[in-house]
Amino acid sequence: MNTLFTRLAGLFNYWLVIAATVAILSTLWVHAAEPTLVERLDGSPVKLLIERPEGKTDIPIIIFIDGSGCVSVERERFQKYSRLPVEFEENVAKVFVDKSGVTPKDDGRECSQTFIEYDSVDQRVFDHLRAIQHLRKHAPWWNQELLLFGWSDGGTIGASIAAYTPEVKRAVLGGTGGGIPMTAQFEDYVICTPDRTEDRDACVKELREMYDEIRDNPSASKTWFGDFNTYKSWASRLDVVEYNLIKDIEIPLLFVHGELDRDNVPVEAARELVRLLRESGNVDFEYWEVPGMEHGTRSLGEERGDAVRIAILNWLLDQPLGIGGPPHFGRSPDE
Repeated sequence: MNTLFTRLAGLFNYWLVIAATVAILSTLWVHAAEPTLVERLDGSPVKLLIERPEGKTDIPIIIFIDGSGCVSVERERFQKYSRLPVEFEENVAKVFVDKSGVTPKDDGRECSQTFIEYDSVDQRVFDHLRAIQHLRKHAPWWNQELLLFGWSDGGTIGASIAAYTPEVKRAVLGGTGGGIPMTAQFEDYVICTPDRTEDRDACVKELREMYDEIRDNPSASKTWFGDFNTYKSWASRLDVVEYNLIKDIEIPLLFVHGELDRDNVPVEAARELVRLLRESGNVDFEYWEVPGMEHGTRSLGEERGDAVRIAILNWLLDQPLGIGGPPHFGRSPDE
C-alpha cells in the first residue's frame, strides 16, 4: 500500500503541523483548578480538573471536551478557548476530563505509551461518564444541570454523553460532521478525490483493505497514518455516524462547522447530518455553517474567531448571541 501511504503523508504532515502549532503554547492553568483523580474499572486513573467560583452553590457545570491528539486540557490555548464571558465566570463551574498519559507540556508530537494504550473515542466516552458519576456524589454545589461543549472528536464524545446523561440540558457539537462515516469521508472528500488521485478505484480499494485490517485487529500496538494513530484508535472512529445517537436526543443542540473544512471533517458530513435530522422530524437544533472557517475558529483570525467563540458560548448559556452569531459570524454586514 505504498502508493496510498505516499498520498496520506502530505495530509498527515499537514495535520501534525496544525496539532503541534495548537499545542506548542502549552503551560499550566491561568486560573486555579481542582485536580481530582477517579478510578476506571481496571484501577487506572482518570484526571478531572474542576474550576468553580469559590463559595458558590447551586450552579451548573459546563464540560469542555477536547479533540484528538496527545495534548492535555491543561494547555494554555484550550483553557483560553474555554474562557467564559465575564458575567458568567462567577456563576458557572467548568469541568475538564483529561486524556491518559499526557502532561501540560506535551505538544502532540511525541506521545507516551500510556496515551497510546488508552487512546480511543470509546474510552474517552467512558472516562467522561465516570467523571459525571463522581460529580453526582461528590459535588454538592452542583445544581444537576450539565452543558456540553465539544469540538471534533470532542463533539463525537459529546454526542454520546448527551445521549446517555439525563442531566445534560444543552450541547454544542462543533467540527464533528455527524452524517457520514469517516470511511466515506476519506473515500469521497479527503483522499480518493480526482484532485488527489489518478485512479480512484485503486485508491478506494487500498483504503477498504486497510479498514478491514484495522477492524480485524483493533490493536494499540499497530499504527496507520502516523506513529501514534493506533488501530485501536482508528477502529473507534472509522464507522461512527453520530446521527445514530443524535436523532433520539431531546435537548437543544447547536452544530457548528466550517464552510471550508475538508481535510479534518468535511463539511459535507455536517450538511448530511442536518438533512437526516430534518428528514426524521428532529428539529430541536441549530446549524451554523461559518463562512471562511476551516476546522476551527482559529482559522478566522483572532478577532473574528473570538467573536464566533463567544457567540457559541452565549448560545450554550441561552443568552443573546452578539456579533459572532449568524448571519454575519463576526463580519461586518457589508462583507
